[in-house]
Amino acid sequence: MYFRYFEGLSFLSHLVIIGIFAFVFFIFLKLLNTKAKFKNNINGKINKGKLVKKSPMGSGNINGVNYKNGLCIYIYQNGLLVELLWVLGGGQIWLPLKISDLVKDNNKIPSHGEINIGGNKIKLSYKLIEFLNENIEEHKHK
Repeated sequence: MYFRYFEGLSFLSHLVIIGIFAFVFFIFLKLLNTKAKFKNNINGKINKGKLVKKSPMGSGNINGVNYKNGLCIYIYQNGLLVELLWVLGGGQIWLPLKISDLVKDNNKIPSHGEINIGGNKIKLSYKLIEFLNENIEEHKHK
């Protein structure tokens, strides 16, 4: 059977085009993650303490870069870890603070609030803010 798909370009040239696209996509992700100040692997460099809870995937703006359903928050005894989905580059940002440090009024984190710490400006989606609000009391006593 004859396929018109291979007419004109060889299979190898299709692979080269796909490879170039993947390379450009990888470079673009690295530039965005560098602007957002994500680090590749911070696991051995800080004392996080014991893992308390992990959030579902959510959205947010990290240092001016928007991520849609690619962020996850890990609550540790000594702070919060914001992690990016591996498909988007898989970086991490450590926030050395307790959830209770983020509370403003009514013992809740404001849904429009930003987290400014260590040169990082982080604005989380409503879903992630609600996850943090649900875990305020539990994290205070750890």
